[in-house]
Amino acid sequence: FVFIPDQEQEQDSGSNVVKSFMVFMGCLFFQYQQHRHHVILGNLRPTTSTGGINSYRIPKGGWFEFVSCPHYLAEIMVYFMLAILIQLQTDTATMQDEENGMLSRIHAQKHWIVLVWVSTNLSISAERTHVWYILTFGKAYPERQKLIPFVW
Repeated sequence: FVFIPDQEQEQDSGSNVVKSFMVFMGCLFFQYQQHRHHVILGNLRPTTSTGGINSYRIPKGGWFEFVSCPHYLAEIMVYFMLAILIQLQTDTATMQDEENGMLSRIHAQKHWIVLVWVSTNLSISAERTHVWYILTFGKAYPERQKLIPFVW
């Protein structure tokens, strides 16, 4: 038995490789952004010469100019990129097969469920963090969105 791939199937495979590479690069970009904003946060409270810790300061730079929690936004985007990458590798025929039960179809989409879970969790944390910034810094805190630039 010799398998001769369909020409259309080869083109789809090549297209998926390019898409997967682009999504992978996006994932690396958002991981870098998450790290970058954690470094900004980490550098806000350097220790004093006596070993104590200085008071809280308002984060500035990078995506902090637009949102209160850019590290959360970057993490959500990492999960989004991973969900796309998994979806590109998933056989969509198994999702459309009527013989598969509902649990089987849910299992095939678990990466999107994880994305919703992480997004919900980090959105709640972003809301609370934003409120904390406003309560802590009052009018000194700049006008920013909570998580999504120009939206929320």
